[in-house]
Amino acid sequence: RRPRRTTTDESMARWQAAREAFDAHDLADHERREEILATARELAKARHDIEVTERRLDRKGADLSKRFEAVTGVLREVGHLDGTDLTAQGRRLRRIYHESDLLVSLVIEAGMLEGMDAAELAAMVSCVTHEHRGSDPPPPPRLPTALVREGFEEMRRIHRHLAGLELSAGLPPTREPSAGFAVPAHTWTSGAGLEVSLDENLSGGDFVRNAKQLIDVLRQVADVTRGPTSAAAREACDLLRRDVVDTGVGPA
Repeated sequence: RRPRRTTTDESMARWQAAREAFDAHDLADHERREEILATARELAKARHDIEVTERRLDRKGADLSKRFEAVTGVLREVGHLDGTDLTAQGRRLRRIYHESDLLVSLVIEAGMLEGMDAAELAAMVSCVTHEHRGSDPPPPPRLPTALVREGFEEMRRIHRHLAGLELSAGLPPTREPSAGFAVPAHTWTSGAGLEVSLDENLSGGDFVRNAKQLIDVLRQVADVTRGPTSAAAREACDLLRRDVVDTGVGPA
């Protein structure tokens, strides 16, 4: 059984008691008295540091355990875990690497990407990869087609449900979808040039960065889906990866 840990006050009390005992000892007048005391102080400090570190590790361990239970609870709620076993959705989630990976998986599961062409799929997936920056609220969403508009509204509905589960479990909520790159992604994937694809809120560098993030997630979507959806995702990757996006150098 692990001995009870001491507090800082107890450690200092023990050090003071040891000092008093040493002063009463035959070695108190030893010529290396100060060196012995310095060594004892270092040992006492090391013990104290170890005790503090162990307490912190215990707290972190408890926090990790609680977080694990919270995460698995949410995964069960959305059908990605059955007891302790991964479902088909859960196995798909393991192959998606993004901070909004669970939202991506739920969007795929809902069939929201089916029936979209490459440009629409790029616009739709960009709503997960794009992050609105700045303290001002995002502008009203601009979406290129009716199918993408319907999909975006459904994505927001799924996100609200997911975020509610995460908050109830004490987890930080998944980032809210953002349509800020949907029109540029659709325009560029449709073959337009950079001067047409950019808007007033997007610099060339921001465009390249967003396009590369989008390609990364589209590649994953292609890997975890089948049929026309997978083919459209691969086509979108190829269409996005050209000119400044391919070279990685955007205009100033």
